[in-house]
Amino acid sequence: MASNILASHASFGQHTEVLVAGELDSASASQFESELQDLIDEGRIRLVVSFENVAIITSAGLRVLLVVAKHINQLGGAIAFYGCNLAVIEVFEMTGFNKILSICPSYEDAVAAVVADESLASAGAPS
Repeated sequence: MASNILASHASFGQHTEVLVAGELDSASASQFESELQDLIDEGRIRLVVSFENVAIITSAGLRVLLVVAKHINQLGGAIAFYGCNLAVIEVFEMTGFNKILSICPSYEDAVAAVVADESLASAGAPS
């Protein structure tokens, strides 16, 4: 089955922006997880993820987001999402994912969320 998700990324100082387009479903979830895992393996643990062009997300896609967010948090990083359409927001709200993931209204808010998290982590780090 062909994957129906495209992801690209670019690094900007303290964070990496990931642009996602398509459907995050059972056909594409493993590919998307692998792409995010590659970024994490490269040490990119402050991710700002654009969902502006994500048409739908299914339980398979939600699982990927949960696994990746947990892994990034364990490494002291942060992940935030922005640009979600109404259908995706409704899925996040129905499943409670809006309470466990950083879902932001704008790119700037998502960047602030991952950078603020780094500042808090640094402030609490022992000298």
